[in-house]
Amino acid sequence: MKTYIHIIIIICFLASCYGKEPRLNSGHEGKPIPSLNLMLTDSITNINAKDFSNGKPVVLIDISPYCPFCNAMMKDIIDENKRLTEIQFIFLSAFPIDDLKKISNKYQLTKYPNITIGRDYEGYFNKYYNSSGVPCIAIYGKNGLLKQVMMGKISTNLIKDIAFE
Repeated sequence: MKTYIHIIIIICFLASCYGKEPRLNSGHEGKPIPSLNLMLTDSITNINAKDFSNGKPVVLIDISPYCPFCNAMMKDIIDENKRLTEIQFIFLSAFPIDDLKKISNKYQLTKYPNITIGRDYEGYFNKYYNSSGVPCIAIYGKNGLLKQVMMGKISTNLIKDIAFE
């Protein structure tokens, strides 16, 4: 009997991975970019995510430098960056600056003017969006209003479609 229960649980778990979109209802849809303070990898400069709302879509991505899905998504965004230059990507994490420096160097993020990486030293992102893991992606349109929050690795095509819909 226990074996059947385990099999049913596994099937339910696997079936839950095949949803149409990994959408998270944050309760902030339609609202502007929050005042989210980040420290850049130079350990000196502080920025605010609101400062990036300038008529271009903004995508906030909460990552872990050690998450394979986060790394794969970061690589996809870099590989597709030529067609994503009209979107501002902000990678952020509560991990220490040294960890973020390593990932910034690994992907040579300073080469891309539309990509910023910073430390969410207040842990604001997780609280604001009520996210439970990484990667967590908040996509804002050109008008600076939140369109969707999504969990997990999503395609650059889906990000672009949502940002410009």
